[in-house]
Amino acid sequence: DEFIITANQVEQNLTVGGKRCTSISGIKGLSSLLKIFNYPADIIYDYMHLVCLNHVPTLMKRFTEIISKDAVAEIDSILKRIKIPHEVNVKFIFSIKSIQDWKAKHVRLFILNLGLPIMTQYLPISYSSHFSIYCLFIKILHCPKSLEEIQLADKLIHYYCKTSSSIYDKKIELYSLHAHLHLPAQVRNHGGLAFTSSFCFESMINHL
Repeated sequence: DEFIITANQVEQNLTVGGKRCTSISGIKGLSSLLKIFNYPADIIYDYMHLVCLNHVPTLMKRFTEIISKDAVAEIDSILKRIKIPHEVNVKFIFSIKSIQDWKAKHVRLFILNLGLPIMTQYLPISYSSHFSIYCLFIKILHCPKSLEEIQLADKLIHYYCKTSSSIYDKKIELYSLHAHLHLPAQVRNHGGLAFTSSFCFESMINHL
């Protein structure tokens, strides 16, 4: 792995030249945690931050730029009026134009259950089709039932990432988008996204 190779090179430089060489491309050497974790397989991407607080808000900001103000108002109204089981405890009080003010649990419910049937009514076909691929990808990996489902998710995300710049533009090609390609392998090794995210820790903060 390139990171390990670079870290080893930094360690060698430090041994030979003392503190004159402190980093290469921001890498300052080998971490002691590598004695505990098998890199990169044991280092997981947090779905709460990668998906719910990063990529989905990015998509929604782009969506609100191409749909009408009336469409935004209708979507906001649907979300405010929607009947959700009380166990979920989610109320949509902020507009989709202010998705940066949504909590992660709102985005989670949106991407898993509400977003696709609502947004496809207002988005152009190319956008709604592409968005449906992403929603299905996340839905599958949230709690996959078989290895075949994970393999399907892997094909979906590769197609999604490959075509993203043609649907949107080159600015969508960020590391956070690339990181999605590693989620199927992560789920295969560590279990569904539902069981490896920060949501469980966030939920317990009020009990501390």
